Amino acid sequence: MKQAFGPAPWTLKIFFISLTTI
Repeated sequence: MKQAFGPAPWTLKIFFISLTTI
C-alpha cells in the first residue's frame, strides 16, 4: 500500500485488515 493516504496511513491498514478479516 502506498503511504500517501494522509498523516496516518496505519489507520487505513487497520481498516483494510478489518474488512478482509470479516
